[in-house]
Amino acid sequence: DHGGRFLLTGALGLPGPATTALAALGLLGAVGWVLWRRPSFPHGAALLLAALFLTVTPVQPWYACSLLAVATLTSWPWWAAVTAAGYPYFFAVILDDPHPVGLGRACYAAALAVLVIAHHIDRRRGAVSTLSVAPNRAAMADVFH
Repeated sequence: DHGGRFLLTGALGLPGPATTALAALGLLGAVGWVLWRRPSFPHGAALLLAALFLTVTPVQPWYACSLLAVATLTSWPWWAAVTAAGYPYFFAVILDDPHPVGLGRACYAAALAVLVIAHHIDRRRGAVSTLSVAPNRAAMADVFH
């Protein structure tokens, strides 16, 4: 009820309900984007899992291993940054560091920055971004029929 569970949106200093609402809107935005753009299944799943973990910023880093498993199908290694972000935060919490929230925010913000920068580098190189291309509908029909 105080929004402290969301490290990245909590960094904005908003009251708890506003922080929670902003986190939920961010996650719903990712869901809406996937529904609208319809990327391939591995890319859409990786994006949704990354959005989930960057939104709820879990202390237990092993939850993000599901993202790593899906990310291997995308051939885009940058998703691993989100998985790695939870480990320093986890160790800061269990080792009773005086500033675990600050460290967690820094790690998850760095992971988000890695994803954004990698996406822009891919776009500048002229590579077809796996996140911005809708799948071939005919090929998808073959898969499901």
